[in-house]
Amino acid sequence: MTPTEVFMAYAADFEKSYIDDDWKRCEQHFADDGIYAIEGISAFNCELKGPSAIVNGLQKSVNGMDRKLDSRAVEVTSELTTTESTLDADWKATYTYGDAPPLELLGHSHAEVAQGKITRLVDSYTPEMDKAAIKWVLAYCPDLDGSYV
Repeated sequence: MTPTEVFMAYAADFEKSYIDDDWKRCEQHFADDGIYAIEGISAFNCELKGPSAIVNGLQKSVNGMDRKLDSRAVEVTSELTTTESTLDADWKATYTYGDAPPLELLGHSHAEVAQGKITRLVDSYTPEMDKAAIKWVLAYCPDLDGSYV
């Protein structure tokens, strides 16, 4: 499988899991020693190792943030850049909550793939995005906890 096929299969299963809360299906997309890291949003920064830890972290973050907001929409904002073993993409996640202005998180994903599994996935944000996210949460929804650990 190409990195695009592997990543898109994972992304599709993530969205299914978001709907039905069955996160086990996402484990199959990560290598046994796979890593998922978040960089750039101080409240989220972490490195999770192994499919079980990754899936538990995803579920914790979604339950602590996404599910507490009114809506969530994710879109890819750049063409996918791939090599034989990597995929890179820019994206935007837009969240709404009551009368607050939308929170738009701009991020970048870098996936490394081997033997049909994700060996490393890094979602990264700029320092400016960190400041904007903190400001929004403190102003409109200070009880959110989108941390993974």
